[in-house]
This record gives sequence, structure tokens and C-alpha cells, in this order.
Amino acid sequence: MEKSFRRYISLLFIALALLSVLIVTRLFGFETSENFRSPYLSLTPTDFWNRWHITLSTWLRDYIFFPLRRVLLRSRLPGWLADILPPLVTMFVSGLWHGAGWTFIVWGLSYGVLIVIYQTLGMGGAWKPASKFTQFLAWLVMFTLIIVSFAVFRAPSLTWLAVRGADPGALFVAVNKSGRMASLKHMTPKTVYNMLSKRATEAGVKSFSPHDMRRTFVSDLLDAGADITTVSKMAGHANVTTTARYDRRPEDAKRKEASGFLLDCLTQTESSFHLLTIILVSGKV
Repeated sequence: MEKSFRRYISLLFIALALLSVLIVTRLFGFETSENFRSPYLSLTPTDFWNRWHITLSTWLRDYIFFPLRRVLLRSRLPGWLADILPPLVTMFVSGLWHGAGWTFIVWGLSYGVLIVIYQTLGMGGAWKPASKFTQFLAWLVMFTLIIVSFAVFRAPSLTWLAVRGADPGALFVAVNKSGRMASLKHMTPKTVYNMLSKRATEAGVKSFSPHDMRRTFVSDLLDAGADITTVSKMAGHANVTTTARYDRRPEDAKRKEASGFLLDCLTQTESSFHLLTIILVSGKV
């Protein structure tokens, strides 16, 4: 719950920051490109990519889809190739753009196949539903396909997808020696610890304990600039003294952090002094 709350707060801050950027750019007269237009309300794969990551979709359309389609139409190849190859190649490049891995490639190609299927069924970019029920049904099918495709996108590997399957339950589960899932329940802390202990032994680490992971967790957060009070709460410590003992950063990093904190304090003090001077000179006090 705490992890989900922290993720929600992080996304909220990002959204507010982006909103602030949009407001500032509008104040200065700059027009920014619209990048997302309610993509989860899409009715077809073509509609989805007209709404999702619009700047990337536009680039792929102008520099890959249209040029390839023109070449195929001018060639002596069968006409159906001009309808099938451009979406497949374009979505393949889109998958590679998101990451150099098989999950990203399959994710991109799946949209290429879906675009071809929808176009074959007469549900291309210009398709409009005939009724509200048809619109709802088209949205429901497309939304389900989007969720399934993102499961492939976020999967560690295609092999894991084959082992895990599509049954409801935890994403990462215990697998027995035969390569099959033991259950769909979450792995216990002891199972995770045994896995990490085995990897530590293979890596030549002599001593290893759960506290080592906590120390690494605390040190990484502090090194990233997180406040020690916040880190203490996230680690479940009663006070910051315990958190300080978990800090395994080099002494140089600690001194640099302390110097930066002192500099911030001095800067704030100087700013306050200047503000007080201005107020006194202006006769407001």
C-alpha cells in the first residue's frame, strides 16, 4: 500500500510539473504538440495510434509508413502487399523504438497485425460505428487488446510469458524444477531471500543477509537526494539514527551531501537577509 501511494504521489507531481510547463509555454506564446488524446477511448488500433504518443506516431507515419506504401504501390508487386507490409514494418520500428527486446518487438508487431485485421474487416482509420452499442462493443474489445498488449510490453521476457500464462494471480510466482508454476500466489520473503542468496554465492559474495538489501535500499535513496526522514519512514525505522547507521555511502559522498546542505542553508539565510533589508529600506516595518 505504501509503495502504491508513493508511486501515486510521484505520478501526481509529474503531472503537476507537466501542467506547469504547459501553462508557462502558453503564457510565453509557445504552442506545444499534443502527444496524447484519450487513447484508452480508442475504437480501433489505427484510432489508438492516432491518439497515443502522437508525435512518435506522426513521425512513423510520415517517414516510414507513407514512403514504404508509395514504393510498393509504384512497384509491380501484388497490391495486397501495399496494404499489409507498411503497417507491419511501421509497428515493428515502433517496437524497436521502445526497446531492443523481443517483448517490445512482439508488442509492436501485434499492433501491426491488428491494424491489418481491422482494415481487412473494413474497420480502418475512417470507420465509424453505426450505433452506440457498436461503439461500446468496439471500445470494449479494443480496450481489452490494449491491456493484453501492455502485459506483453511489461513482461520480463517471452519465455516468462509462456511459463506464466494468462491466469489471474501474481505476476512473479514460484517455479519448480520442471519449469512449471508451483502456484499463482506471491513468492514468500524466504523464497526471494533464497534466490538472492544463491545468486550472491554464484557471484562470489561471502556474506549475505536481508539487512544488506535494506542497507543498499537506504544508501541508494540517500544518494539520490531523498530526505533522511522520508527514507527512515520508508525503511520502517523508529528514528533517523537507525537509518543513519544503514547508510553505506562512501565518506566523500556524505561530506558532499553535508556541504550541499550547508550551502543551501547559507543561500536561504542570505536570501532572507536580502528580503529583510528590502522591507526595512522600503519602510514596510
